[in-house]
Amino acid sequence: MIIGGVFVPDPALGFPPGAPAGVPNEISWHSMVHGFAPILGFLALIAAFLILARRFRSEGRHLWMWASIVVGVATLVLTSLPNMTADWKTGRFNFLPLWAGVALGYCYASLVIAMLKKELGQSQAIRSISSKTI
Repeated sequence: MIIGGVFVPDPALGFPPGAPAGVPNEISWHSMVHGFAPILGFLALIAAFLILARRFRSEGRHLWMWASIVVGVATLVLTSLPNMTADWKTGRFNFLPLWAGVALGYCYASLVIAMLKKELGQSQAIRSISSKTI
């Protein structure tokens, strides 16, 4: 995501104000990097959800396993919809599914991190108490 922010896109789709409404005929290399880098980031996030699903399955946490699978697939579909439904000639995109997919992916990742952090804190507290009783 940082790489996508460092490399600026070409003026297009009416942004910044005064830019043409459609997609430019030629796209610069830095605009290509801007558009491609977040795709790699989200594919990595989706892969992480599927890896988490496998971990949760091995731990017998089937609810978390299915949540990881559903959120991974939903994130993939939602973030892909704007490109699949776009009218590239006029530059009309519906970015709402993209934003929903981004929010869903990051919210779920935050939830999993909070859950794992809580478990880590509990296991450290148990180790601390058991080491004092020995």
